[in-house]
Amino acid sequence: MNEVSRNEIRSNLGITNDTILIGQIGRISPEKNQLFSVMVAKELTKIFPNVKLCFVGKEVSDSYMPNNAKNDGSDDFKEFIKNIVTDEVIKGDDLSSNLFGLKDVDFFISYSSKDQKVAKKLARVLQKEFKATVFLDCDDWAYCRDIMREIDNRYLNKEKKYDYNTVKLISEHFDSMLSVALFQQISKSKILLLINTENSIPIVKDTVTKTLSPWIYEEIIFAKTLILERQKALRENLHFSDSAPFKMSFTLPLDGIKTMDANSLFRIVSECNKDRKKALNAFLNF
Repeated sequence: MNEVSRNEIRSNLGITNDTILIGQIGRISPEKNQLFSVMVAKELTKIFPNVKLCFVGKEVSDSYMPNNAKNDGSDDFKEFIKNIVTDEVIKGDDLSSNLFGLKDVDFFISYSSKDQKVAKKLARVLQKEFKATVFLDCDDWAYCRDIMREIDNRYLNKEKKYDYNTVKLISEHFDSMLSVALFQQISKSKILLLINTENSIPIVKDTVTKTLSPWIYEEIIFAKTLILERQKALRENLHFSDSAPFKMSFTLPLDGIKTMDANSLFRIVSECNKDRKKALNAFLNF
């Protein structure tokens, strides 16, 4: 690129000549991991304040960008929070639609936060081997708790401290929005995959299985309700903090839900030879 073209493009984009411009070309989707670039750029600005990041590509994931890019603590994100808080009333519909983007997917992966690495690897296998679409909360809804904390900060009391009742009320509203979004996303998923480990289902006695997560309990109930209504395998998960001292167990109604071990999964990967339709049929008929 010659200098004239360079200066013209920068001028059209509102970028000064002394700005360090980092570009990433590719479709806007979790596989291309633009969020990692956002995090790297954020760290670079601490050393080089004149760094800017530019993405070039078609958005193929409704919830991946630009919503999560807004939630990185930047001025744009703070402006987003400011715009949804009007006259001390939060625009719940706008907040929910920006936080919890919904999409039609082949697989919904449910997992314990302690198994996040396993969940990410499973998602990448499904995407790479079958070209399948996957919902994974740590990719799609990664910043919802950060936004809740940002809103908490906007409602500090006169002593600039958190008010228990206000924080509790905000948490209740967020949990309600999460539940609604959870049900909606499950209904948009063809197949629900629960990563069954001691982290997600820590209590197994005879034929009774229990979880310590109210979200996993809620997801199973949602999924079973939708299965009965639509004959679909569905499912999803969000979690409370694993370090929370309070615990409550829920009996999981897992009857009728199929169990697949790693060997069976890799057998399907081998037999289906990257055929998405054949793979989905194999999962549904397992």
